[in-house]
Amino acid sequence: MESNKDRGGTPDQRDHPRTYKRLPAFLKVRTYLQGPAYARDFSPDGICLETLNLFTRIMPDQALKLTGSTARVTFPSLSLSLFGTIARINPLTGVIALTIEHTTDDALWQSVCADAVKGAPR
Repeated sequence: MESNKDRGGTPDQRDHPRTYKRLPAFLKVRTYLQGPAYARDFSPDGICLETLNLFTRIMPDQALKLTGSTARVTFPSLSLSLFGTIARINPLTGVIALTIEHTTDDALWQSVCADAVKGAPR
């Protein structure tokens, strides 16, 4: 699997390879910012999400101040929640990256990551 650096981007900071699979999710940041999202790519220790219109309610500079805040990602179809810290935000594209600190079911999350790596198409 090629990394960001191989594609001309910045070096990948993840310890595990990324899995590219689109999963519907619900994102909650702090207590006032929540809405639907899609997992764009993920690994056992991090996840990148595309939000649909989460940052339309706040100014871009306010969104950038959320970096370092805690967030929860819920996958209703899997009965799984991830808890982590916001690593980066792009309020213009609606992309948000989290480092995962813990989950409601570690074995299930590891299974989701492993199953997607085994060859599930994007």
